[in-house]
Amino acid sequence: MDSAAIELSQDMLATRLRRTRLRLNISQERVAAAVGIGRAAVSSIERGTRKVDSLELRAFSRLYRYPLDDLLNLPPHPGASWAALNRALTNMAPDDIARVRRFAEFLGQERNRQNIHRGAQ
Repeated sequence: MDSAAIELSQDMLATRLRRTRLRLNISQERVAAAVGIGRAAVSSIERGTRKVDSLELRAFSRLYRYPLDDLLNLPPHPGASWAALNRALTNMAPDDIARVRRFAEFLGQERNRQNIHRGAQ
């Protein structure tokens, strides 16, 4: 991979980390404490002027509750969607889980109706 592609990836990661932190309304100070680096280092990482090592990236992922594969923009691997859904359901109340199940059933029925409609055309 050429250096321009590496820099672009580094810039994309920096932007993704910054946007995620802002969306979650987390301060750079809190990130620094959680990751184990200084606030200035967080700022440099978010500007793309400092590389992130693997342990730091893992700490960002945990703090932001954002999968590493998504932070790195890796293609999804088989089963990733199921694992993500399972993680989301783990902390839900039983009533909410039932609502999610009913919604999934609705989506399946809607897709079947659309497929039938397309076949009739």
